[in-house]
Amino acid sequence: MIKIIIYCLLVYALLLTVNLVESRIETSSRSIDTGVATCSADEECILHNKCDEVNKITRKRFLSIDERKYLRSRLCRYINREHHFCCKKKIEKKRVLPEVPVCGLVFSDRIFSSSEDPYIDKYPWTAISMYTTPENKIESHCGGSLITERHVLTAAHCNFRVPKTWKISKVRLGEWDRRTNPDCMEFVNEQVCNDPFVDVQVMKVITHPNYKKESVNQFNDIAILELERDVKFTEWIKPICLPVDLNIRNMNFTSHSVEVSGFKLTEKDVESSSPTKKVFYLYVVEQEKCKANYASMKVDVTNAHICAGIEEKKEFCNPDSGGSLVKEGTFPSSKFAHYQLIGIQSFGPEHCATTENPGLNFLNKLLQ
Repeated sequence: MIKIIIYCLLVYALLLTVNLVESRIETSSRSIDTGVATCSADEECILHNKCDEVNKITRKRFLSIDERKYLRSRLCRYINREHHFCCKKKIEKKRVLPEVPVCGLVFSDRIFSSSEDPYIDKYPWTAISMYTTPENKIESHCGGSLITERHVLTAAHCNFRVPKTWKISKVRLGEWDRRTNPDCMEFVNEQVCNDPFVDVQVMKVITHPNYKKESVNQFNDIAILELERDVKFTEWIKPICLPVDLNIRNMNFTSHSVEVSGFKLTEKDVESSSPTKKVFYLYVVEQEKCKANYASMKVDVTNAHICAGIEEKKEFCNPDSGGSLVKEGTFPSSKFAHYQLIGIQSFGPEHCATTENPGLNFLNKLLQ
């Protein structure tokens, strides 16, 4: 009995509240049946309970004369005892691409002895794509690059050349040594350790709409992994800069030295992957030479591709599939030295990509 009474009282209180709001609006808009206000371009005519500006007023116990006048002036429609008011359109905050010095950070004062072993905080945009198997095992088979707090750039083929029963489930950020967590390294007689790695669930895979997985050319081999939540940028986790500046996208990098970081993760071979993050120094090969090299395989090399390889074969010579090809320098868009993404690792020779037999990267011209 008590529960029923409480329930009835709650319903009664709710009805009183609704009626109170309605009566205030009714009083404020008395003699207005069809609405007189014309909403501006940045406004929309919506129900009173969906407009924050109106709700702030109607929630008050007493309304001033000015508040009543305001409600009358904003009433744009009155249909079936439902009041609609001109209200500012809610504009969703657009996610802005990070800019220098947030993205592409360069630590010029930190140099490590081995050319293939980067300092523990270098290339902080490097991501590892992780897949869940039917046996609930986690497999790492591709790389990627953090580009915003919630997006990782990778190759589209990474989602099609793994077993169909596998599902990309998360990405790992802030990793340097896959055998330990956190990771530490010796630097100038001092031990430096990073923060523990961060695993973030993948909410959605957005593949380029013109990508054809069966095509030998692998045009538009690009995908974006939308993460479940925003990632906090730290010393160990930062995004790479995208070439939003037209001058950068039009630059000719032939014969330039470029870099790609990763763990030698591919969709085919996980056994030869590296436990620690590596850096690979490549050279951009002229387009005509690259076209001739791939002609026998009937692969069309276009301006959407950039070819790069190493001068000599090394132990760790094939970078991550889906990893980013980056160039360090002072670019037109900034006075600070930083890294810019200029390509995404697509495909190449089965073993080492050399300047005589270069690998193909998909040049990021999608921003055009």
